[in-house]
Amino acid sequence: FKQAMNTLKSERVILERLDETADHRAERIHQARLTNLTWLRKCAKEINEEDLATNYSSERSSLKKSFVRRKNDDEGQKDNQQSGSLIESSLRCRLAARRFALERDKSGSKREDLIYCLQELSHEINASSSSTAMRAEVLKFRDEIVKWKDEPMTKRRQPILKACDLLRDVLRGNGLQVNDTIFSRRSK
Repeated sequence: FKQAMNTLKSERVILERLDETADHRAERIHQARLTNLTWLRKCAKEINEEDLATNYSSERSSLKKSFVRRKNDDEGQKDNQQSGSLIESSLRCRLAARRFALERDKSGSKREDLIYCLQELSHEINASSSSTAMRAEVLKFRDEIVKWKDEPMTKRRQPILKACDLLRDVLRGNGLQVNDTIFSRRSK
């Protein structure tokens, strides 16, 4: 068992170094490290080294917990990236919707910009996590804008501005500073 212990200790050092450098195989390396510590614990028990066996058990438990935390952190980062893209897209769409509601659009460019922003927003909504409250609110905003965008200016202005205000409040509730700008009615 002494020779096995030495071999397992060498393997342990190699696995620790691999774990520090190889992100793409982290789960497999983690599993190998857990297995290694299990065998080290068994060998320590066989040679009546109870303190050493207890240390290996403790190390194995903390390794398991740290991997779960790291995995949860990685998932949280992914959600934050998706949320950031959704927020960015919703801000652009909100700005386009406000311009469309407040300014004259003789050339149709503001309507085209709004349609493009709505398509981009739809893509971000579909790419984001389905369980987020932000996603649900942005979805309501998009649906409201789509509902009113083809109506005459006098009929669409209030509902579009109301949808923009509701989204502004949601964004502010999520810690974003959203300041509305006043647009000139004479803009083309």
